[in-house]
Amino acid sequence: MKRTLPRSKGIYLKKDIITSEAFWALGSTALKVYMVFLLKRVMIQVKVRIRRKKTFKVVNNGEITYTFIEAKKYHGIPKSTFLRARDKLIEVGLIEIAEAGGAHHTTKYSISENWKKYPAESFARPKSANLVGKKTRWTKDTVDNDTI
Repeated sequence: MKRTLPRSKGIYLKKDIITSEAFWALGSTALKVYMVFLLKRVMIQVKVRIRRKKTFKVVNNGEITYTFIEAKKYHGIPKSTFLRARDKLIEVGLIEIAEAGGAHHTTKYSISENWKKYPAESFARPKSANLVGKKTRWTKDTVDNDTI
């Protein structure tokens, strides 16, 4: 399978990201998904007046999209695996959801700096309170009286 990647010349990772606990907490698929997110960002070079140095600024932060269909079609990652990898990236603070998607609208992500706080603070998304499953199905006192 030939992998199709975004049109980017490459990515640059600083040493402090690579040596962080957040980076080393990632699994293999989460690391691959993170690399695709980094390839999808658009960076421009900006001059800083104070030090007369050039730094890079992300132009499309908060507008990065990566769908389940792209992950499956171009990278061979199933939907459930992609969701686990994405949730791990959010948990350690490397990415965050800028705008939630829905029907006919893709989720937009941003590259985050929250990874600096990772071991002390987790950014995991809250779990649903929906109690549907084999253990809670058809047990006593789970059905309201008005629905019988």
